Amino acid sequence: NSMLTVMDKGSVKAEEVSFTDGKPAAIRNWGVLAANRITLYSGATLYNKGTVTCKGITINSDTQIVNDNRMEVEEELRLPSGFSLENNGEIHGRRMEANSKAVITNNGIIGFETVSLTNTIVNNTCSMEATGTFYANGVTFNFIQGYLKSSQMKFVNGTFNLTGVRCWKLLRKSTCRALISTEQAPMLP
Repeated sequence: NSMLTVMDKGSVKAEEVSFTDGKPAAIRNWGVLAANRITLYSGATLYNKGTVTCKGITINSDTQIVNDNRMEVEEELRLPSGFSLENNGEIHGRRMEANSKAVITNNGIIGFETVSLTNTIVNNTCSMEATGTFYANGVTFNFIQGYLKSSQMKFVNGTFNLTGVRCWKLLRKSTCRALISTEQAPMLP
């Protein structure tokens, strides 16, 4: 049982924050958490209602991040198999990578230079942007509202589900050329 709690107006600055044995390991942050690297192992949870800044976050399978405020990841956020990310605030960084059976629920702003998603489920109700490249292979996008935007996009073997989204709004904010309708449609390169 490992837990780190940073209270409101509190701060922790560390070279590395790491939990070696999952459940019920948790990082709960209402203040400021600054670390060179954050590592979460199987079953751990990171709950952020404050500010998290770090060079990178490494995560094992079956972990969860709930972000209700702001996260800055200087280098890479890697989301492995069985991972869950719920973003209700802002997450920014250089690279986000998500793999098999990861689930991303975005109710806020996700902005990275590069985004690479493989066999992932994305539930988006707000803003998801890649200033450089956006790559999706075998990804299911469930758009309730919001948009996806990047200067370079590549989609392979995926699905767009548009529930209550006005297609023109999605297309106007995106530079992507894809077949999009109010029904399920396959993604095109």
